[in-house]
Amino acid sequence: MVARLRRAVWLQRLLLWVIGLLWWPRRVSSSEPARVALLRFDRRVGEALLQTPLFTALHRSLPTAERVAVVHPATARLFEGQPHIDEVMPFSLRGWPLSAGSWRSMFALSRLRCDVAIDCSNYTELSTSHAVATLMTRAGRRIGFARSSNASLCYTHPVAPRVGIESERLQRLHLLSALGISDEETQTRYEPVGTPRPAVVELLEELRGRRGRVGVVNPGGRLAWRRVAPETLAGAARRLVEQGLEVIVVWGPGEEALAQRLVDEVGAGARVAPATDLDELAALFRAAGCTLTNNSGPMHLSVAVGAPTLAVFLEMPSARWGYPDPPHAVVDLTGITEPARVLRHAVDRFLDNLR
Repeated sequence: MVARLRRAVWLQRLLLWVIGLLWWPRRVSSSEPARVALLRFDRRVGEALLQTPLFTALHRSLPTAERVAVVHPATARLFEGQPHIDEVMPFSLRGWPLSAGSWRSMFALSRLRCDVAIDCSNYTELSTSHAVATLMTRAGRRIGFARSSNASLCYTHPVAPRVGIESERLQRLHLLSALGISDEETQTRYEPVGTPRPAVVELLEELRGRRGRVGVVNPGGRLAWRRVAPETLAGAARRLVEQGLEVIVVWGPGEEALAQRLVDEVGAGARVAPATDLDELAALFRAAGCTLTNNSGPMHLSVAVGAPTLAVFLEMPSARWGYPDPPHAVVDLTGITEPARVLRHAVDRFLDNLR
């Protein structure tokens, strides 16, 4: 096992050295950067939204610089029309190095002509794909986390992760320290775009007239192992009803039956929302009074539109991925013997703080 790990490290080193040699960076300009690219091409909604504080901070400190989001094609639409983002480049390494399309994407990176490229992948371990992509931008200044000895092959400005800080938002914002930027703005942000469908428009108008008296509950999520048991979440949703809120249950692809089951268990005071896309879901979160959700993409989306959000975590560190600061809150049910009781009490504390 140790031998395989060592071999993998040396293969990674060789690949990064060859890519760095073939795509030699442009000369570093001593002037203020005119074009900055942020690279994070994970297809998950939450990972995409975690980049938004960096765009806000760059806008404040380098207002004349163009800001480019290099993101997965599946999440590119999340960045289009968003404040402080000048250009969106869909990018994927699917099939690399055997796919001709992946090589075309790679060469497109060098045509970005950015002065600064920032690898925004997770701070815990070096992502070879993101390191290679950062090299291929040929940016004179390349920034990323100093997570291994190979970081010096990828970045001109490796940044050591902050000691004693678990939060991905705080760690990624720390990457900007390589540009002399110290910004405490850690709020993820998203502005819904597009025109909602008639059924959603009708519900939005109703919610806006009853703001503060409706709670949105999201029982789903892409990964089933992160979801709290439906009966546990139903008890928390009933607690929202007992506290005077109507419950609207939202759902994603393949989750309508799960949403209906939750409504049936809650009973009076709960109903299923119409089908929504991401922008319609974001608009519903914003129009309602609060959100109760599993740790999922919709959790990040709810926070990003400014809706007070209580997030339920299982088998994932809430300190790293959650939003514990008011008006938001987190509750970790990992290993809890009475999760329903703990979650109901968390709902009471959450609502008390909102009031």
